[in-house]
Amino acid sequence: EKSKKKNGTKLKHIIPHGCDRIFTLYPYQGKCGKTLTHWKNFNMRGFAEIFAKAVFEFTDKKEELKNIKIVPVPPRPKKMRNKGWDQIEDMAIQLEYIYKLEIIRCLKRKDGNAQKNLSREKRKTNLEGKFVLKNLKTKLPDTLIILDDVMTTGATLHFCACALKAAGCKRIYGLSLFFD
Repeated sequence: EKSKKKNGTKLKHIIPHGCDRIFTLYPYQGKCGKTLTHWKNFNMRGFAEIFAKAVFEFTDKKEELKNIKIVPVPPRPKKMRNKGWDQIEDMAIQLEYIYKLEIIRCLKRKDGNAQKNLSREKRKTNLEGKFVLKNLKTKLPDTLIILDDVMTTGATLHFCACALKAAGCKRIYGLSLFFD
């Protein structure tokens, strides 16, 4: 958000979202939400194969998403230390090896507060500056897809897209399995 003063009052202007377009597959309600909860919290890692197939089929049917390299949202380092695995990385591995999609692991995430523990308002700013580009030996493509599991406020996709655009990417699509 940017703030400007006009006639003594502070006006807030929304900065355009970092993603050029966002796609979501399922609502985070009912059985879908329970499935995601089991996948993430009860180590039901086999769901990665099911969701990878859904992502592949979705991107394969969408002409504008075909043959675009995918950037998985990186996990918080503390989560990896505590849990030892990440559902997005599991899905990225399936997409890479089974469906032969090109995955670019070019982002890293600095530690911070987990989004799930915050209010919607705090989620919007919690991740600012938390995603940075890894040292890469090659230039990034002009167009990329950022892959995440749940979109609530869009902050994760936004800040990942901002980091990629700062590195020279021109068009960024967000793709999230679930939306809340």
